[in-house]
Amino acid sequence: MQTPTFGGKRYFVTFIDDKSHFCVVYLLRNKSEVAAKFAEFVAFAETQTGKRVQTLRSDNGGEYTSGAMAKFCADHGIVQKFTPPYTPQLNGVAERMNRMLVECARCMLEHAGLPKTYWGEAVMTATFLRNRCPTRAISHDKSPHQVWTGKKPLLANLKVFGCHAYVHVPKTKRTKFDARSVRCRFLGYSEHEKAYRFEELESSRVLVSRDAQFMEDVFDSGRRDYHQREVVVIQDEETTDQDSSQSDEDDNEEEEEEEAARDEDFGPGNKRHPRTQSLEEATEVPSAKRYASQSRHQTLDEMSAAAQESQDFEA
Repeated sequence: MQTPTFGGKRYFVTFIDDKSHFCVVYLLRNKSEVAAKFAEFVAFAETQTGKRVQTLRSDNGGEYTSGAMAKFCADHGIVQKFTPPYTPQLNGVAERMNRMLVECARCMLEHAGLPKTYWGEAVMTATFLRNRCPTRAISHDKSPHQVWTGKKPLLANLKVFGCHAYVHVPKTKRTKFDARSVRCRFLGYSEHEKAYRFEELESSRVLVSRDAQFMEDVFDSGRRDYHQREVVVIQDEETTDQDSSQSDEDDNEEEEEEEAARDEDFGPGNKRHPRTQSLEEATEVPSAKRYASQSRHQTLDEMSAAAQESQDFEA
């Protein structure tokens, strides 16, 4: 990533179980850390599932073909399989997961109005949510988390990424006249505790707590959720339309009153001066019948004038 996280991380690597599609993501400072993170994932997977990792399928990136990665796989009996160059479709599970995580993280950052420096928190939260969503690749009613652990995930504690919250301050951390809570920004879910991760708005400290009051429709700069903002905009448009229609009716009534006043001034027996004729009367286009009649009379007059001139010439 061109923009590093607050912790200086620029990359992330995903390891996916081919059976359950359970995904584990690690944030990296350098690509050379991939071998160490893979060793960490192998230890985690074998301990949690009781099964051994047999195969590692990846592309031909230098982080996977390095000597450290080859040595670790050889020591643990793991077979490395590489996709041919420019054929990512042969490793479709991992490629599609990476794309989905990036798209989900981008949408969450845009919705919360956060800068790109929060991409690490967004990717980790997207992974947490993706593992708890059912997928047709394994079952229509089971999530990767359920297949991996054998337990249904708890969905009642899910919150909107980036929303504001008031986090409770324990008594041991405050005095009698200190505030009992601090305003924070929700960053995601803790990896090692059953708690949430927050960023304090004033000090930018990262807090881990489970006691918080969430405001899931409030984001940075006091911005409300998009759906509520749309309702307000629609109401304003309706009000504007009503005001404009009312003003049009008032204008029409004023024009009718002025027309009636002019008719009273002239009266039925009075005639208007030609200069006081309305624009419609002055610019009225003559009908085809009148125009033809005028043309016929004009032609007869010209013929009479020509005959008179010929008689005068003969005389």
